[in-house]
Amino acid sequence: PLALGRMQAILGDLSAAERLYLEALKLVPDEPEARRQLAVLYRLGGRPGDADKQCEAILAGPAPDAAKRWARRTLAAGLVARPDGFKRLPAALAL
Repeated sequence: PLALGRMQAILGDLSAAERLYLEALKLVPDEPEARRQLAVLYRLGGRPGDADKQCEAILAGPAPDAAKRWARRTLAAGLVARPDGFKRLPAALAL
């Protein structure tokens, strides 16, 4: 499902891509790549809260260090990209 999800995202069918990424997570709940792809999809789709949940799940799970670094960077960027980003800068730097 993960590879098919990527294909659907490339083709622009984001609903199908989301469904396939979620299906991949049902099969392997701690799969960091499926969570990463979902986070990207959600962020691009204007759903930063959902994207943050996927990043937090990567950090909480047994993901490789590279995946955790990506999740921390993505969470930090999301914090400072908000309208009150300067107020959130200390929290972003702490990640």
